[in-house]
Amino acid sequence: MRTVFLCHARQDSHIAQGIAEFLVRGADVRFFIEDGRIDSPAELIGKISEGQTADVILILLSPNSTPPKWVREEWQPAIFDEPDQAGIPVGILLAEACNFPALLRRKNFFDISDGTLKPLRDLRRWLLGIGRERTAPTAVPILEPESAELDELAETLADAPGSAQASLNDAVAFVRAYWRDFDSVHWLHCASRPFVSIAGELGAALGIYPRGELEDNLDQLREHCQTNRPLIIFDGITPSLLQQLAPGGRSSCIAIPPEHLRKSVGPTKLHRAAAVCAQAGFRWSLVEQIAGKPGTLDDQQFIQLDRLGRVRLRKPSIPEEPLVMPHARAVWNRFRGWVNDEQGCLADLPDLEVAVDRCLARASLAEAWTLACELSRTAYLLTRKHNRFAEAFHWMNQISQVAMRKGDKAMLEESAREARWILENWNRPPYIAAADTRAEEQMTLF
Repeated sequence: MRTVFLCHARQDSHIAQGIAEFLVRGADVRFFIEDGRIDSPAELIGKISEGQTADVILILLSPNSTPPKWVREEWQPAIFDEPDQAGIPVGILLAEACNFPALLRRKNFFDISDGTLKPLRDLRRWLLGIGRERTAPTAVPILEPESAELDELAETLADAPGSAQASLNDAVAFVRAYWRDFDSVHWLHCASRPFVSIAGELGAALGIYPRGELEDNLDQLREHCQTNRPLIIFDGITPSLLQQLAPGGRSSCIAIPPEHLRKSVGPTKLHRAAAVCAQAGFRWSLVEQIAGKPGTLDDQQFIQLDRLGRVRLRKPSIPEEPLVMPHARAVWNRFRGWVNDEQGCLADLPDLEVAVDRCLARASLAEAWTLACELSRTAYLLTRKHNRFAEAFHWMNQISQVAMRKGDKAMLEESAREARWILENWNRPPYIAAADTRAEEQMTLF
């Protein structure tokens, strides 16, 4: 937490208090209000020097705080030289027109005299950016948003921690306009994904890899967001699920509702192949493999999600049954060599998840059951290696239940062995309990 020393006149205490309250809501800062108060303009320069005990110095200028005569030999060392040598950033805030050296306008100057929020938001972005090299987030759908009214989202999400529902267009527009108001921005593609997988993706996005059970992991995410200020976009999730998954604290969250499936998918086999892929996004190369032919993107039908070539349908379509198994085979071809591209396969988990679910639903077919076992095993190994144990347990627990019904003793023993390893790490009895599926049963996306 940064400490901020705000130099101001006693008569401007209400302005200083308002500035502090606004910034504390949207940035991890602590203000020294009373310590920075002066009773006469003659005290300003000396008070500024006292501020070097803090991480940042702010100077609130008004007729109540500015001396009638500025002596350069006094103000330049206090405002420029000494803080620069100590590595202490200094910001100048103009509350009301007054006399001050023009050189101060070059020193992180913010004119708040018009009473609008923009200069205060600029001030907050400056505070958040101190000592950090900031770049625009890249994991945002690559589309040019139409005009959007963002004032309400800004007040709800940027000016203070909060949650809101928004369209894809407005969410993209908001991120582009306000990403500097957050410590970090994370866009999670959630449509038709297991709850435990979304929680794992959130932890990985925040740089947290909790090794415990789902609820314990969610507690760690919440604890992380007590002191950090991320913006998290849950793309393709219902508001009720957002309430269960949003980490709270100082975070802000956007829920983009899932699109409804439609029957018509388009005129070509490429469109139909895309419809069978994961709603959360897929690689175009997977579509070409399923269709058995190369093709190009149609911007009217697809949204590009990232620079890796992952896309998704603008309007998700109902997958056609004849393409379900070709999709599963293509996914297995993608994941059989996951050790050579772990990060890429982690990004492609949505397709593996839907392939497993579909194969398990068709487990009476020999090929579907074989693929379900191979893909579940791969999902387990990949997520376990990245310390996403709740997800790893989900894959083994799920396949074990079907193996039990099918009487596949070999798969049941394998899944029990792997699940037991995780349960022992959790200090839980070494058994596979059907009750452990309650989270997935209660937290499905549709």
